[in-house]
Amino acid sequence: MDDRFSFTVIFSYIPTLLDYLPVTLGIFGSAITTGIMLGIFFALVRVYRIPVLRYLVIVFVSYVRGVPLLVQLMLSYYVLPGLLETIGIPGNDLPAIGFVICAYGLHAGVNISEAIRGAIASIPRGQIDAALSLGMTNWQILRRIIFPQAVFIVLPDFCNIMLNGLKSTALAFTVGVVDMVGRGQALGAQTLRNFEVFLALSVIYYVLTVLLESGLKLLENRLLQKRIPKGTTSIS
Repeated sequence: MDDRFSFTVIFSYIPTLLDYLPVTLGIFGSAITTGIMLGIFFALVRVYRIPVLRYLVIVFVSYVRGVPLLVQLMLSYYVLPGLLETIGIPGNDLPAIGFVICAYGLHAGVNISEAIRGAIASIPRGQIDAALSLGMTNWQILRRIIFPQAVFIVLPDFCNIMLNGLKSTALAFTVGVVDMVGRGQALGAQTLRNFEVFLALSVIYYVLTVLLESGLKLLENRLLQKRIPKGTTSIS
């Protein structure tokens, strides 16, 4: 076998690795969706200072932010099934990808919650006091005043969280999930061309990241255009 480095070999591996792209995107999409829901919940619990639950969320957020994602992934895969078994759920029979999504979703949720909490805190208190004086409920204030402004404030941080989330899916293979990196590991072992395999993976992840970043920037620009009233001009 010719063991010399070859660019042709790199590009010949890309279609094989792309066969597992749906697995990678499935993990990413499920984790971000879960993270958004958890992030909003965690943020609101802290903003509205819900008794007891607030302190539990503070401790949990601090823990998740202080522990490496790889360790969280291992805990989810090796510890969570046992905990589920104790309450009668056959955790050991569940697919590994479910525990991967759980770990990634919690990690994304914590980061999103901090971004949302910071965005809400940046909204002037006077606006909320004025709404309360008009008799608006907390839900109306959240829906009509806080949320529309917080979306624009949190968007840059949310974009970074999504980009990091996409790249972090590469750790899923460590618990046996056969995604693009998992397939790349097997392919490298079969062909003994690990250098070319991982260069091919780097090309795929780079293209995915550029596409995602471009899409998020386009979304951000569209939202900003809708926010600026028609007929006004920006001051440079």
